[in-house]
Amino acid sequence: MPASDTLPRPRITVRVELLDADEPTWREIAVDASRGLATLADAILLAFGWTGTGSWRFGTRHTPWWGREADAWGRRMLTPARPHHPEAVDDYGGYGEGCQCSSCRYGTAYDPDPGPARVEPEWTIDHVIDRFGGTLEFEYRSRDARLASTADARHHRITAGVRDGATTDASEPAAVLVDGAGTVPRSGSEAEFGELGDPTRRAALQHEFAVRFGPDPRHARPASAPGWEPLDQAIHGASAAARRALRMDLVELGALDPPVLDVEEVERGTAQIRAFLRAAEGPDGIDAEAAGELGDDLKAMHLVRTQRGRLLTLVAARDRFVADPVALWYEVAQQLMGSAAYRGGAAIDVAERAVDLACGDHPVRRFAFDQARASGRMGYASSEFGRTRVDRMLARLGLVDADGGPDHPNARAFGFAMLRGGVGSYIPAAIAR
Repeated sequence: MPASDTLPRPRITVRVELLDADEPTWREIAVDASRGLATLADAILLAFGWTGTGSWRFGTRHTPWWGREADAWGRRMLTPARPHHPEAVDDYGGYGEGCQCSSCRYGTAYDPDPGPARVEPEWTIDHVIDRFGGTLEFEYRSRDARLASTADARHHRITAGVRDGATTDASEPAAVLVDGAGTVPRSGSEAEFGELGDPTRRAALQHEFAVRFGPDPRHARPASAPGWEPLDQAIHGASAAARRALRMDLVELGALDPPVLDVEEVERGTAQIRAFLRAAEGPDGIDAEAAGELGDDLKAMHLVRTQRGRLLTLVAARDRFVADPVALWYEVAQQLMGSAAYRGGAAIDVAERAVDLACGDHPVRRFAFDQARASGRMGYASSEFGRTRVDRMLARLGLVDADGGPDHPNARAFGFAMLRGGVGSYIPAAIAR
């Protein structure tokens, strides 16, 4: 089982080669050796850009396979595949070649009454590599390959390399991509989202490793720092591969870089909102009916509240945003994306609107939005806070033109602020020039 944060955790670098490829295709991965084989499997799938929708298994030429869907008991534990027949148990208590029927070999059968047997703990990466001499094989079968034949199963050879010193640093990710070369020939469902494992897109791949194998959020970053939570919540009905394709394209377009922000334009764009918040500070506030759409919008974004027909600025909003236009600008971005007033697919539409702002004319893979809509999160015609209100606020901030297209360089930074949340560092445009 994975070690606790207080125990030393050894790390090992493994080289994984894709066999039968047209060109040398390999990846080097540094992984926490105290983790179970699921961690190594996920790292391999991510490094080579497999979608992960199929099944995988580990093994050697002299042992049966084990891994996801390779446990005869139907459990998802990563122990060696339990035999269906007594002769599959070798003389020293392990699981040798034994029966080679398709059920035993590929672990697809399920015994509803297996009888008493011990439940073994999950094997760690260190344990398996030591036991089998530092070399393993890994097979990945895509979903369509499993339904049709095994001809498209892809085989990988794993060779153990350098063992790093143990660490107790809880901020260390469980797996890191070190190096790699070669791209993977794709077909069927594995080609559905395009290339997901190109080693030349190093920044995007390394970020995906950080997303998947990063440390406990308590140790990763301050709560106010940007992440992907707003985007993930909006498209959580999409597959992991579709979300990965979208994130990688956004990273390539600079989602992780500090944005160049025209602070003077931010001050001008937020002037109307800050003036409203100042006017609503007093005990009498502003008449709710006379406040119009701006009052409704600020109320929906939890910047003002209603009391006896008057709109009053919340104390927290007054203290944080009236004198700080940049903080208000980021707050509006977060509220537009993450408002609790969204229902159903409204959040999907708003997230796609944020991608439009961030990417402009640059193409990105938008499969995640289509999948999220198809997952059943529809019925948002009566949503309180949808595209209409978002577009109205974007126009008020001076970020879009009359047709709704990005109208200022700040629109790109605002789109990324919507998608990632938090308040990150930025570069004032005056300094960037």
